[in-house]
Amino acid sequence: MIYPVASDTIVAISSAWQPAALGVVRLSGEDAAPLAAGVVEALPAAGARSRPTFLETRLRLPEGYCPPATVFRFVAPRSYTGQDVIEIHTVGALPLLRALCDTLMAAGARRALPGEFSARAFVAGRISREQVCGVLGLIAAGDAAGARRAARAALGSSDALRAQIAERLTELLARVEAGIDFADEEDVRFVGERELRAELEGILAKLDELVGRPQRDPASLRPHVALAGLPNAGKSTLFNALLGAGRAIVSPAIGTTRDVLSAAIQVAGVEFVLQDCAGLAATADDLELAAHHAAERAADLADLVLWVHEAGTGWSTAELAAWGRIDPDRRLLVISKIDLHDTADRTRGDEAGILVSARADSGVERLKSEIASRLTHGAFSADPGGWNIETVSAALRRACEESLDRNPELVAGEIRLGLDGLTGRGVAIDDVLGRIFARFCVGK
Repeated sequence: MIYPVASDTIVAISSAWQPAALGVVRLSGEDAAPLAAGVVEALPAAGARSRPTFLETRLRLPEGYCPPATVFRFVAPRSYTGQDVIEIHTVGALPLLRALCDTLMAAGARRALPGEFSARAFVAGRISREQVCGVLGLIAAGDAAGARRAARAALGSSDALRAQIAERLTELLARVEAGIDFADEEDVRFVGERELRAELEGILAKLDELVGRPQRDPASLRPHVALAGLPNAGKSTLFNALLGAGRAIVSPAIGTTRDVLSAAIQVAGVEFVLQDCAGLAATADDLELAAHHAAERAADLADLVLWVHEAGTGWSTAELAAWGRIDPDRRLLVISKIDLHDTADRTRGDEAGILVSARADSGVERLKSEIASRLTHGAFSADPGGWNIETVSAALRRACEESLDRNPELVAGEIRLGLDGLTGRGVAIDDVLGRIFARFCVGK
């Protein structure tokens, strides 16, 4: 996901999408205060030395809503995003919170994308990559223990220790490679065998301090394949057929899938995460709206989107619009339920689709082969947030076991492997961060 310019003032509901005693609407950007002044009776003054301030007031909306509100003001750079931030805390009625956001957007704010507040915090240097992962884990925590683990990851970062280790490895690598370059100079010794081993053992001890600290879920490092399309297009049946198990509930009733189901799968030696998304259609209630947003996020995040279209049916304007949102290099057309229709148009424009009947097990193997082929030839970067301590440690242990006098090039190569694994060099950071932030809720 590519984020728009950070100079826009963004707004979103930042509390849960369900009725509650308290609801929060958040603004971030240089126009946060002027825009908020248009929807409240009074705005707190900017605090001395950029200290946060708050004020008890009331809302002032066109619809005549005037409920009480507490407005918090955070002045740049002392805020979560590093920008001017306004938080409006009021009654947690969803129609009221929507009306508040709509009024602010009509005045010039832009609706925030998933994770955009945290993305701005990262860009401003307010949080680290590891803390980003911690915030995401906190949002997704399913129980108190998970929330505690995620909170520790969000509040306490091991980035400083990693940076310290990387600095020591860089210095050591420079000394080893200098010794290789000046090998003909008999009196020049940049680092000796004993000193090298002692330094590597010290670094390995530091790495042991990181063992047990929260690491990224290995599943996040695998490619993600999302099944998307209109309701009742056959996505869940195809999901089960690809997995070879009845994981998703299959029903002719529209809207059976209300969440994004995920499962790890291996096809032709390629491991990936398969996701079954709710149907992308007009939404009638808050639950369907939440499912719709989750499906859009999954499709935006996926490395490959399987767009499932029922054979023998036309393309509606809504489906064409949703189909058009996906990058052509990242989508694959699947024509489903061919056992129920005599004829099937296998194309959409210039793109050829794969004919499939999940119930009759027709075309499923061909679809699997095409998925494996797409993923094999795609560029899927490893995530530096999910670096593997064991991999780095193994490289440094191999360097310890080699003889510096006999094989200095091998020693240097192992140290370089450990350093690259530690720092994530060569990784497309922008793309990785887009994938991480796209998993966030809107308003976070």
